[in-house]
Amino acid sequence: MSNCLLCGNQVRDSLRFANLFSVTTESWLCTSCRAGFLSAENKQAGNMKAIFKWNEHAEHFVERYLNMQDDELSKCFCVEVSKKVRPKLAYLSLSEASQQILVAAAIPCVILSEQSQQTEIGVFLMCSAEKVQLAKLSGVHGEIVHVLVLFEEELSCE
Repeated sequence: MSNCLLCGNQVRDSLRFANLFSVTTESWLCTSCRAGFLSAENKQAGNMKAIFKWNEHAEHFVERYLNMQDDELSKCFCVEVSKKVRPKLAYLSLSEASQQILVAAAIPCVILSEQSQQTEIGVFLMCSAEKVQLAKLSGVHGEIVHVLVLFEEELSCE
């Protein structure tokens, strides 16, 4: 048993057969905190897919993770991110914070200067406000075939 990284309450792990083969079998959020993150099911536009909708819980997470630099929170969504990435695709992160989430989820990631060997790449964004940075991106040598956004929202995430 461990403590929730957001509220500090105890986290009860449910041991299931499927968990034996996943990236992580440990839960980092309690049931109450996990329920606060609303799935962005079927939220896809072209090659861009969102995992969660922006709400108070997402705002609190981003505040702690980015502004308070609580790096432990990078572990919170390993399972969700792992399920949404495309297999055999390396992901470009536009910030150190999003790169930490990819590393915690054991997703291959590249930085802009290293991706010249890639013919197809994915991009991982912390929130949809980073799409502006994506549009200004120059120097990408491969084709961006998948954009994965942790939080789909309208407001700035920084």
